[in-house]
Amino acid sequence: RAPDCGSGGRRFEPGIPPPLQKPLIFRGLFVFAVSKQYQMNFKLAQIYNANKSLKKPWYVYFSYIDPTTGKYKRFIEKRGINRLKSYKERMEEATNLRDAINLDLKEGWNPFANVQTAFLELNQKTFIQALDYALEKKKLYRIERTYIEYKTQLKYIKVAIEQCGLTEYPITNIKRAQIKQVLYKIMQSKSVNTYNKYLLTLKSLYTVLVEDEIIEASPVHGIKMEKKAETAGYKSFDLETKKTIKDLLYQDSFAFGLIGEIIYETGIRPNEILNLKWQDIDHSNLALVVTGESAKNSKIRIVPIKERISEMLKKLYLDNSSPNADWFLFGDQATLASGPSRFNRNRLSERWRKVLDAGKLPTDLKLYGLKHTGADDKIMAGVDLEYLKDLYGHHSTKMTRIYAKKIKEKGAEFIRKNAPDF
Repeated sequence: RAPDCGSGGRRFEPGIPPPLQKPLIFRGLFVFAVSKQYQMNFKLAQIYNANKSLKKPWYVYFSYIDPTTGKYKRFIEKRGINRLKSYKERMEEATNLRDAINLDLKEGWNPFANVQTAFLELNQKTFIQALDYALEKKKLYRIERTYIEYKTQLKYIKVAIEQCGLTEYPITNIKRAQIKQVLYKIMQSKSVNTYNKYLLTLKSLYTVLVEDEIIEASPVHGIKMEKKAETAGYKSFDLETKKTIKDLLYQDSFAFGLIGEIIYETGIRPNEILNLKWQDIDHSNLALVVTGESAKNSKIRIVPIKERISEMLKKLYLDNSSPNADWFLFGDQATLASGPSRFNRNRLSERWRKVLDAGKLPTDLKLYGLKHTGADDKIMAGVDLEYLKDLYGHHSTKMTRIYAKKIKEKGAEFIRKNAPDF
């Protein structure tokens, strides 16, 4: 019996001795081409590429005779191909999906029989068993790191399910009320952030169950994310606090002071800064190049910097005895000096806490609060929101406004001074 090819739970039918031909590797599994069978019952799968447009969804489609009507019924499969952003990668993935489906069809797979079987089997699964099933389906087209994150989150979701007494509930009996009960249980022991994160995870897993026709509709979709109260840590620092923090950062080291300056000036996240290498600095164009997985939304960002920051980076380079171009700006775990491996993010947080302790500052202040401070200061200086949007890599100025709280204060002050009397 051939292995599951990873598309809709289909398997090659047992009892059919296929003559082995050239093997095809699809998502890490060996699938073998076989002689044409049952060809009268189906039309081979084809790729719809939206006239080569990457802005519209692509899919693979095929037709199979519906046993109840005797007519062809079209089936559509996407299986994550639209997550790929280049034409070449998307076409390659779509081609693999098309070929795997055609091999299934030629091997005798019947989508009507298999959907019914899967439906009957999964209907008997409990809440937890169905989520496990969805997670394994996600594994087929998610990168390993994302799968591990989902698996870890599902571990805690299961604990909440058990605490709510829903362990033995059939998946088809789970309604929105039970989902919210589980999420509120999670929020009691963790936070609003965790509630929202696990809500998104459940939505993703339930999407699989709907796509595989395990359930008719998702009770999770439509549940709104909880609003979180803004903490003092991410609020803009006042002038005195900002000056104190700047002095303390440079007292720690020139490298830590420069990290604070870059966050304040550019809004780059601490993790992105720690991923910077010397080759990512473009002094001639006064820019930093944030690339690969370290970039926001996994896109390359060209971040402008002031000439003053450029000169400070040159000084840091000389202080490190002109290191290799592919070394990280901040690497040594004790001194933050440049090195072949990057500085640990958790250690940066520990270093930040020491700075707060030295200045007897509130312990809930965050290093990333320097970005909010920088955004507010830029707006008060007259920088247009559209420019800030581009600087921070936001899709709209609506997101930028979240970081720039003082714009409301500036508007209120303008009204107080300029609005006419009655």
